[in-house]
Amino acid sequence: MKIKYVLLFFTAIYSLISCTEGTEIDEPIAKEEPIPEEPKEEVYLTYRLNEHSDTTEIEYWVIVHDQDGELLDYKSIKEDSTLTFSAIDTALVNTEKLVVTTLSVAEYENHIAHNLLTYTNIQKGFKWNSSESGEANSSLIRELNIGKTNHSNNKLNSKVGDYTITVNSVPAFLKYHIQSPETGVVARNDTEVEGDRLQVEGLELQPGIRYLISIGDTEELPKYTFFEISDDSKNITLDYTEFTDYDQVLETTLPENTYLFSVSKGYDNSERSGRGYEMVVEIDFDNPEISRIGYISGFKSYLTQFNLTMKNNYTYRYSELSELPLEQITILEKPNFSIIENSLYNFEFSTDISYLTTSSIWRSEEASSEIFNNYTSWRINSSNTSSHLLGEIPEELINLYPKLNLEKLKYSDTELQLLGQDYQVSLNVLSNPTNVVYPIINESLILYPEQE
Repeated sequence: MKIKYVLLFFTAIYSLISCTEGTEIDEPIAKEEPIPEEPKEEVYLTYRLNEHSDTTEIEYWVIVHDQDGELLDYKSIKEDSTLTFSAIDTALVNTEKLVVTTLSVAEYENHIAHNLLTYTNIQKGFKWNSSESGEANSSLIRELNIGKTNHSNNKLNSKVGDYTITVNSVPAFLKYHIQSPETGVVARNDTEVEGDRLQVEGLELQPGIRYLISIGDTEELPKYTFFEISDDSKNITLDYTEFTDYDQVLETTLPENTYLFSVSKGYDNSERSGRGYEMVVEIDFDNPEISRIGYISGFKSYLTQFNLTMKNNYTYRYSELSELPLEQITILEKPNFSIIENSLYNFEFSTDISYLTTSSIWRSEEASSEIFNNYTSWRINSSNTSSHLLGEIPEELINLYPKLNLEKLKYSDTELQLLGQDYQVSLNVLSNPTNVVYPIINESLILYPEQE
């Protein structure tokens, strides 16, 4: 029995030794450290100024910050050229969104106009194709043109031609408007006539174009007629008794106001392409009680634009493209609106109304013996947020344009877009301005600070 146990013991020892000899002990394998990637150049913005932009009278700059107000870069731009903003990708790891500002500066004799336009919350890699028909350039040109004309505010600065229009049997105090889609407005004015005849001289008219002329008493809806000119006469004679009443009139009772502007347009197409015929234009600063917008039958589409500034510090804006004349305008009441922080660089407000986008503007204007008019404006466009954060303009540009006067900018107003394009669509238009689809309805409110 003992021999049996001894054999079992040695057998176990032998098996253990055999297993030990056949097993290799794994040495720990050192892990290879990943090779870091080489930094890459990343294009975070491309900006193109189109060939129609006037760089002979206007200087353009593009300034880029990140979402925290840190300056990324800034460059000047020339006509029909493209700017590329790039950096090493490791330098952009904290850049989530872009804040892009364009600066336009124009000087004419003793008039200087500075215009800054900012879009916030832009994705990296954005491609901006400036159509230059946008707000920044149009307001800049408007301010520049103030210095180029001494005409009165209510008289059109039109080209001088050699045509004369005479209208007999007109009201004593009247307003007139002459326009066509091909030429735009030829002449308009409020004037007092002696007797019963209106004569407008020095008009630039073209044969083969159908013009619309409307004339009426300043307190009443005007009447209209169409006319064309012939090659063999420079004088056109019309009779007001043969003018036509508008086929449909939209009347709106107005609250107390300080400014009314409205226009109705008729188009021979349904896409609202071209200028269209301006059927009725209302401009009134004298607290009118009723708005009367006239329409002419027979057009394929109609555009109605209505702006009313109320005495309690807000403006209501409404426009609609329709197949038939508009039948009603409902003026929205002023919402609750308060400014929490009115700093240009760190702005915040609160309101109880829903909106798609915001657009806030700061302005300054001064006159002196050296500079008759020095105008600066800065508009900031944002999404449906209630605040924005901006970085400061580079010191080089402050020194280059000493009349910029950013420290004198004062908060002017905030526009809330209620209906129409949302912010992403607005950015899409910046990227592809030739593919603009206008919304059927636009509605917005402009809120002003309380008067001190």
